[in-house]
Amino acid sequence: MAKYKRGRPKKINDDVLRKLEYAFSYGLTDKEACVVADIAPSTLYKYCEQNPLFSERKEELKNQPIIKAKMNLVDALKAGDAKTSVWYLERKARGEFGNVQKIEHAGTIELPLHEKQEITERYYNELLSKQGIDLDDV
Repeated sequence: MAKYKRGRPKKINDDVLRKLEYAFSYGLTDKEACVVADIAPSTLYKYCEQNPLFSERKEELKNQPIIKAKMNLVDALKAGDAKTSVWYLERKARGEFGNVQKIEHAGTIELPLHEKQEITERYYNELLSKQGIDLDDV
């Protein structure tokens, strides 16, 4: 009785391409799309290298959920959705509508000695570097 090796397909055919495009249209990562299409990521990367137009298409498809979400957002704004309007303003006009919290600290912050030394050494090295002094020559 002959034993057959089972595994992922080594080549990308039309069926695999359809599965990849479907997965990418949902914003899945390369690795996630490869699981959906049942191929190895290396197979996808090799195919993309050999087919730059598909590589561009892949990135366009990955952006579809973002584009759709933006369109839904604008549709909700156009429809007068107050909650969406507030949410949008809080994020796009933070200075005027954002929930800004101001935190003030009075006193000092004590660092352990080893952290103080690391900060001091890093600051000293940056100063020397800015002045063009090679630390190996010092």
